Amino acid sequence: MDWATIQTALPLAVQTALGDLTADVGWTDREARYRAASHVRLSVLSSVPLGREERRYTAEGSDDIRERVYGPRRLVVSIRCETRDQDLISSALQTAEDIAAGLHQSDVEAILDTAGLGVARVEPPRQINAPDGKGKVRSVVVLDVRFNAHGSKTGPLVPYVQAAEIEGTITNGPNVGPFTVTE
Repeated sequence: MDWATIQTALPLAVQTALGDLTADVGWTDREARYRAASHVRLSVLSSVPLGREERRYTAEGSDDIRERVYGPRRLVVSIRCETRDQDLISSALQTAEDIAAGLHQSDVEAILDTAGLGVARVEPPRQINAPDGKGKVRSVVVLDVRFNAHGSKTGPLVPYVQAAEIEGTITNGPNVGPFTVTE
């Protein structure tokens, strides 16, 4: 997976899904700073392999091919929405609903595609409001999203087989002399 692109594309995709490119969206534990009254934090929960890895080859030059190990993955990202507002229209539940629906917009899909991601499933939002010691309650909703992804690792150059020479006696068939098979 292209983690550098995922790190920048996912927050942009969530901002686009919210319809606000200035929305406070970032990665959990990556920054220590004041957060806006309404903010969204992302964290990777897992990257699960799906099936077996496979080797793929692409031509590189006239005499070589490049090996690449490829494997499909399921990337699970937790999206935590928080607001200080308990009015339903301004609550974290509304933010989570906007993100869940917005992830299927064509402009958001285009952003996710640049990172090699596709939305596989959006889990139902879980409301886990957080009261503080002063009697105030922050509206908190967690939304897990499963993305189709892939991992690949470029391997060594592998030389082409230029020719194979076959010789010997054929039984139960016509006798032919040695011959060479080339590409």
